[in-house]
This record gives sequence, C-alpha cells and structure tokens, in this order.
Amino acid sequence: MRWPVLLIGALVGAGGQTPRPGEGLVAGMVLEYSTGTGTSKWVIDSVAGRGDPECGRVWLRRDTTSESRHDCVRAGVLERWSAGSGRWVEQRPVGLGGRRSYRRGAGTVEFLVEGFGVDTISGAAVPVVVTTVTTFDSAEVARRRLRERYAIGLTTATWGRFEAMDAGSPSGWTTQQEFRLVAIRR
Repeated sequence: MRWPVLLIGALVGAGGQTPRPGEGLVAGMVLEYSTGTGTSKWVIDSVAGRGDPECGRVWLRRDTTSESRHDCVRAGVLERWSAGSGRWVEQRPVGLGGRRSYRRGAGTVEFLVEGFGVDTISGAAVPVVVTTVTTFDSAEVARRRLRERYAIGLTTATWGRFEAMDAGSPSGWTTQQEFRLVAIRR
C-alpha cells in the first residue's frame, strides 16, 4: 500500500507554504496514538477544503466522541470556527517565532513556536510546528507545560509531553504524561 506523502512545506513561514488544515487527511483514515497507558484511535469521517487555500474542515471520532473542526491559517495564526459563539477563535500561532497568550479561566496559556520539523509516521512525511505551551496561574507563575509537535495538515499533534513545574527537578519540570502518533492507517 502506498501511503500519502504530506509534502506541504516543512518549513512553514521560511520559504515553505503553510499547509491547509486537514489536507493530510482522507475519509476512512485512522490516526493511532500511544499514551503510555494505552492507545487511542481517531477515525476521520470526512474532510473538505471548500476551495479556500487557507481553510479546511474535518469530521472525526476520537474513541466515542465525535467532533467537527473548521480551521483556517491566517497571518501565521491557526483559527477555529466556534459554532457556539458564531465567530473565529484564535487557537495558536503557527509561524516561526510566533508567540500568543490567551486567558483561560483565572490563568493564561502562552504558545511559543520554536521551529519546524518533519516527523515520519507509517512512511508518511508529516510537517510539524514545534511548540511549547505554558500554563500560568492567576499570579502568573508557570504551573504546567506542554512541549509538542503540531501538524497543521492533520489538525493535531504528532507528539507531546505534559510537564508540571517542579522546583526540585534539575530542569524545573517533571513529566506527567507523553503521547505519540504511532500509526496512520487507511
């Protein structure tokens, strides 16, 4: 079986072309994750580009939960349509050096794009945005961090590590959980 090769610009913002959200997915595809405590499967039900080179729409099931994602990349930022509010909501920066902070409850979540890369999963080259997501409490103290490799073309991360602040650790952080996209099946 020949796997789709996701040639969508590994160097987003540095001469490459920004991937359309979901362009690396097709209906019937299964993304299989390993979490260290088990596996999780995402089934892609449908994908639509709607003719807009910046946007894509994906319908998927994660285990027993269904969801729809309508994402666009504009000016180095990934936005997602919120049916509840009837507006586009910024999700994260995706351009090199991009930094954005968003209020979440009493705290703040900060996204920092550190670079770009390519992961190989089931023989497919998957361009990723290397990002660190740090959660700060209401006193602006860093409490949690997610280091991840986000694939715009898959509308999800290919790898991530959740860490908690730990003053006793040499790095200042302790790993809580790690996940990895281990297979892409058609």
